[in-house]
Amino acid sequence: MSQTHDGTLSVADIIQHLANPYLLYHQLRELDPVYWDQRANSWVLTRYADVTVALRDPHYTVMGFMSDTSWIPADMRPTLEPPLRAVSRQMLFQDPPDHTRLRGLVAKAFTPRMIESLRPIIQQVTNELLDQAETNGHMEVIGDFAFPLPAIIIATMLGVPPEDRDRFNRWSSYFGRLLDGGDFSLEKVFEAVSEVSDFLDYFRAIMHARRAAPKDDLLQAMINAEEQGDALSEEELLGNCILLLAAGHGTTTHLIGNGTLA
Repeated sequence: MSQTHDGTLSVADIIQHLANPYLLYHQLRELDPVYWDQRANSWVLTRYADVTVALRDPHYTVMGFMSDTSWIPADMRPTLEPPLRAVSRQMLFQDPPDHTRLRGLVAKAFTPRMIESLRPIIQQVTNELLDQAETNGHMEVIGDFAFPLPAIIIATMLGVPPEDRDRFNRWSSYFGRLLDGGDFSLEKVFEAVSEVSDFLDYFRAIMHARRAAPKDDLLQAMINAEEQGDALSEEELLGNCILLLAAGHGTTTHLIGNGTLA
């Protein structure tokens, strides 16, 4: 594990470790289990016991992860700050009591009736993808099944019409790049945030249309969610729509891939 003069990993090292991170994880646990990442301006914990303590201790915070925009050059702030501000309103980047409030409001959209109503569309999409594989006579599990299945389902849950799914998948990919931190160059960050900004504009237009013409789906349930006079703001709605995409897409893809391998 090589480092630059300021103690951070070089970009070449980061790219290498993204392809196979497990050796790096082992090295960190053995040599530097509480690691200060200068580039990300945050601590990296790699031992289970340390992570458990940090997650349960109210003195630790996640608020600065997306809310700190001091690194953005002045001429780029008008473009980069609005999407980053919306992303920072995800419950993932909030401490209690805001995290508790957001989680409670979003949870109201995940009723048993809403989840059960998804079963037919999940079965239909699964059958279509497997039928296509049977027609082709072969299947690449991730590309042909594990990746498109959750993308299609989440797009459906959030009211994205079928003709926009390719754009939806592209935005999902760029948001993943923004979170994984694989390339820290300002040019790549600007490109990813610009795509996320387009993503937010797309959902903003859908939400405005839904207020005039409601539909019966998850996005509408989130728009309607209210508890003790509280509701999700537009930025909170936008940020947590992206969170649902990121949290549901990658995890399901990896579950199917790892489960098939096992």
